[in-house]
Amino acid sequence: MVRLTFLFPKDKKFHEELKEKVFNDFGSEAEEAVKMIKSLIISDLLRTNANFLQREDFRPLPADANLAVWYVNKGRPPTEGEGYKKPRRIRQ
Repeated sequence: MVRLTFLFPKDKKFHEELKEKVFNDFGSEAEEAVKMIKSLIISDLLRTNANFLQREDFRPLPADANLAVWYVNKGRPPTEGEGYKKPRRIRQ
């Protein structure tokens, strides 16, 4: 059974950029379009936001794989650039 979650960004700029890359006449930006689409796919079924919290065993990649995580408050998931750096822990 294939279990996938597809994230659908509301960012209109993301949609426009993806369309431009997909429908580029020469196909020169097809690889970038594939990266953008892959950034929206999670290889597990998470029907609601609450499922992210309930699944202690949730792993989008195999345990021995390197995993980069970004917090996206607005905009879109990054497809390149600097990797995630864990924020310093704030003691209360």
